[in-house]
Amino acid sequence: MATFVRALVMLSVLVGLPAAWVYYGPLPPQAQQAVDRLVAMAKGAVGWNQATAGAAVESANSNRLPAAPAFTERQAAPALIRPKAATFADRVEPMLAELRQLGVMEYALERWGAGGELYRFRCEMPLGAQAELTQLFEAVAADPQLSVEQVVAEVSQWQLAQRAGM
Repeated sequence: MATFVRALVMLSVLVGLPAAWVYYGPLPPQAQQAVDRLVAMAKGAVGWNQATAGAAVESANSNRLPAAPAFTERQAAPALIRPKAATFADRVEPMLAELRQLGVMEYALERWGAGGELYRFRCEMPLGAQAELTQLFEAVAADPQLSVEQVVAEVSQWQLAQRAGM
């Protein structure tokens, strides 16, 4: 009986959710944020982060970024001693720290496009003291680091324009 119930739940999720997406469209931003937080809590509860430590980097805001391909010793020529290459997280963390310093509430980097060949980085900046009103910034690029750089530049320019307008 338990197997039947599990199979029924799985089937309803596999068929029901895509059908709801087609019929109703994507979730509103607030609902998507709630779903993202719920998924993050579920991944933490089952130890997903430890199992995929090489595939995700956790930032201070609990946003997950895909890790760049790791440099392995096998790739290095035996006669050459190369310095350890900076990881994707090492290269992007200063930019994320700058975004947090500028006041960005949330940010996320995800695969984008039909085949997942692009990366989309987005962040939300609060408008004034009210956290309910935000300005959305996003960039899509073939290189994940480039998409983060574009958004950091946009946020910096936007803040300068906001300060100039005061």
